[in-house]
Parts: sequence; C-alpha cells; structure tokens
Amino acid sequence: MRYFVLALLLVASVVVLAADTPVASLDGAVITIDRNGKTERYRLVAQTPATEPPADNQPASVTPPTTTPPPAPPAQEGKSFAMLATEPIAPAGISVNAVGLDFDPLTTRFEWDFGDPNSPRNALIGFTAGHAYDRPGTYTITLKATPAGKPAVALKRSIEIRPDNRRVIEVAPGKPNELADVGEKAGDNVTLLLKRGGVYDVDRTVIRPGKNVAIRAAGDPKLPRPVIRYTGTRSGHPIINCTNATAGLLVENIAFDSSVGARTDTDAVATAIVAAGRQIVIRDCTFLNLSQGINGNGKPEGILVERCESPNVDGLRRYTIWIEGADWTILDNRVANSTREHCMRGAHWERVLVAFNDLTNLNRQDVDQYDIAKTALNLQKGEYAYVHGNTLRGPSSLGPLGKSDGLQYKEHRSRWYVVENNRIERSPLELQHGLSDVILRNNSFEVTDGRCISVDGFDSQYGRGVANLTITQNVGHNPGTAGGFLLVGGRVDGIVLTENRYDAPRLQPGSRQTANVYVNGSDLSSFRTIARNTWSVGQPLKFAQGGVMYVWPKWSDAAGYLDPAEWRAQSVVKDETFK
Repeated sequence: MRYFVLALLLVASVVVLAADTPVASLDGAVITIDRNGKTERYRLVAQTPATEPPADNQPASVTPPTTTPPPAPPAQEGKSFAMLATEPIAPAGISVNAVGLDFDPLTTRFEWDFGDPNSPRNALIGFTAGHAYDRPGTYTITLKATPAGKPAVALKRSIEIRPDNRRVIEVAPGKPNELADVGEKAGDNVTLLLKRGGVYDVDRTVIRPGKNVAIRAAGDPKLPRPVIRYTGTRSGHPIINCTNATAGLLVENIAFDSSVGARTDTDAVATAIVAAGRQIVIRDCTFLNLSQGINGNGKPEGILVERCESPNVDGLRRYTIWIEGADWTILDNRVANSTREHCMRGAHWERVLVAFNDLTNLNRQDVDQYDIAKTALNLQKGEYAYVHGNTLRGPSSLGPLGKSDGLQYKEHRSRWYVVENNRIERSPLELQHGLSDVILRNNSFEVTDGRCISVDGFDSQYGRGVANLTITQNVGHNPGTAGGFLLVGGRVDGIVLTENRYDAPRLQPGSRQTANVYVNGSDLSSFRTIARNTWSVGQPLKFAQGGVMYVWPKWSDAAGYLDPAEWRAQSVVKDETFK
C-alpha cells in the first residue's frame, strides 16, 4: 500500500506535459504516507520550473549526451525526498536521501543542488547526500532524478538555517586539562574557541556535547591548527564523547594527537571522536597518533565528515572512520595509511555516500611486522552505499564479513551499492558473498599482476552468495604478466558484464590462474549477459593453447582455457573484441 500511494504522489508531481497543455491544479491536496512505521503528510502545491544543478562525471550509460539542451524537468515544491534537519544553527549540517522514492537506485542518476553556490560541494551525486551551511538564511535544495531512459524529475525542499546564537568561550592553551575542565561545565549552545598554534594536553574526555556545541579554531589562519593531545594511559579513550543527546555538533580545524608519538604499538593512543546523536559535522580536522579518528559505534544519524586527514603512514592505528548508524556523507578526506586495520570500515549502517576521498593502506612489514595492507575501504553489512570519485590504493571490500571471522553473523546481508568513477590501484575490489543489487560503472583499475575485480561464489557454509551484479564501462590496466580483469569464485546469481576494456599487453594466460575473465565453474550460467567488452590477447603460454579466458571448476586444466573464437561461441556472449 505504501508504494502504491507513493507512486500516486510521484505521478502527480512529475508528469511531463507540453507547454500548451492545460494542467489541473493539485494545489492544497494532502496525501498521507506510512513510511517505516511513521506517518508523513504531504501537501501538494503548483508546479514551477526547476533549475538544473551542474553534472559531475555523468555516466554515459545513464544519460546519453545530447546535442541540444534538454528542457528543465518539471518541479514539485513540497516534501518529496527525506531530509534530516532539526532547527539547524549556522554552521549546520543536513542530510537528504531519495531512497524512499519510486526510483531504481542502481540506474537512476541523482543530482543534488543545495542552493549554496559559494560552498565547496554545492552539487553532489548519489541517492543519499549531506551538506554544511555556513551562513544563516533560507535555502532551496533541488534533487534532479533521471531514471534510465525516462525524463528527468525535479523535486525541491526548503531549509531555514538560523543565525548562530551560541555563547563563546575562548580557552587558552598551556595548562594541562584546562580544556577538559572548561568542557565539563560548558553545557549546551556554546562554542569553544581553541587558539591556533596552541597545544591542549588532556588525560580524559574533553567534552560530552549536548545540543548545538561547536569546537573551532581561532587566531591567525596561517598558524597550525590547535592540537588536542591525549596524555592519558587508556588506549582508545575518546577525546570527544558524544551521546544520544548530542545534536548539532560542529568540530572543525582541530588536530588530535596522543603523547606517545609514532611508536608501533597501540598503547595509550586516543580515539578523537566517538560519534552518536544527530546532525554532526566534522571537517578540516587532522588525525595524528590515534587509535581511531571517528568511531561511529554510537550509531549517529546524519553525520558529515569532510576534508579531514590522517597524513602520517605510522600515525593511525585502526580506523580513520568506523561507519555505523544512518545518513553518513564522507567527502574529500585523505588517509595515508592504517598500521593495524582499515582506512574506513563500517557495518550496521544505512545510507552512506563516500565520495572524492583519497585512501591508502600500505604493507610496511619491513619496518613494522603488523602493518599489513588491509583495506582502504570496507563496507560490510548495510544498505544503500554510493561510492563515487574516490582514489583507493590497496584492497577494498564490499559486502558482509566472511571467512572464519563472520561465522557468528551468517544472517548479515548487504544491498544496493553503486560504485562509480573511482580510481582503484594496486589491489582488487572484492565483492563478498551476501551482497546483492550492485553496479560497478565507469571505474578505472590500475593493478599490476593481480585482478581488478574479485567476486565470491556461493558459500554453502554461510548459505549466501552474490546476486544481481552489473559491471559496465570500466577500464582496467595491467602492465604485468599475471592476473586478469575479473575473477568469479563460484556460482553467482546474475552477472551483467558489458562495455568494459582490459588493457594487458604482456598478460600470460597459462600460468598462475591468469586470464582476462576467470570463472570457477563448468559454464557461464552465472552471467546474464556478456557483451561489447574489449579484452587483451596478451602473450598466452603453450599450456593455454591460445586461450585467454578460463572457465573450469578448478585450477588447472588446459581444457578450461577458451580462445577468442571459443569465447564468442558461448550463448551469453555477444560482440566481443580482442586486441
């Protein structure tokens, strides 16, 4: 019933009519929708023209280029997409998402314009997004949704950002625990100003923020960010510890450190921020010698993390960000390494946008035996992840925890992932069993002597596999002799593989499981379609007998290698090119 009524709302708001067609007025009509156990009331108002937000790396498969500008999509003023914002005070963060609307999240292009053109990220792509408004005023947020093969739809909502009325407390550096003493008494509606160039030593939590608390830098912007340095003995102790009562928190231009320096152990290093509550903005912060930068175990709702950095290869011990909760927007952050864990990892989350980040996870076992390359990005149990425009160096993983670590979580599933326009280097993108409804499009892979994409097969011990996977318009480059573009580790329920290009002129099929596409199975029944891809002929070894693809239940049997003619003869394969 909910989807039927919601469809009626969308039809009323998005039908495209000719300019001379009379339009019946729906102004004042009220529609009630039950969404996730909550009743929402929508009042329709007259349509007005929409302003198109600028495009950002538009995938050709979603909206083909056109020689004439398309007409502006019809607009619907009123509550159309979800928005999390409760009496925001500038600077303030808000979160929006379109997942409750009747659009296919994998093939629809979602473009947000936050009506704040002087901000660094006024326009974003994805079915979920967030934004920080620095100045008070009334802003109009526009969502332009373009379903595949259909006209664009414009939906609008307004948001009022109130003037900042917080009390201001300037805290001087130098005296140990002065910041913690002030923070304990600060209360709500307060800004704590820390002096640039100063160091604030604390051996306990600085503050447990309530409502409308800001921690910001003050002074000459040419000076370094103020440093909050943890001098206590407990590892992982939070410097800022949010609770469920936290709402409207802002932390910006602060550096977080621990006094132990760059030792290789994990003792006596703090966690900068434990996130909980609602509407949190963390931006332009530096994470130095820490256990974690931001720990989302408190399951926050509506959190924006942007332009933060963990710049040292030996500083971060665990995660820059542990993602948990709902409505995360993670933009323009930079991580040089994690010595013990993953750069960004999360589980039990809903609606995450990870965009324009630069994440590296190194293998430094030559200087630190425990510093192996785990993952740059690891998104486990969750729904609705949009991963766009990032650079990921080191392995990355999508889907629930598996292997022996995840046996107590066999019920975990992950769904609705869009991964587009990323640059993935050094190691494969791994898709874990338990993952479904995924599209990988327009990504660039640079992996020497390895795979670009690795897909788990069905796991009988867990009783789960990978389903509904589209891999389209990606480019892979391999200057080495081993590896391949795609590994399918067993039975998968429905792969579409189209319009990809794999450049590997020195590839040597015939050894080390090397092939453009390696399928651990007796046939290509895991695929719905394989079409219009361009593969590398490479330099096959004698064992491969001219074969460049491999389809066989195990390694190694020369009968598993297929040459280009044999590959084209498969029933699901069409219009393939070999160079």
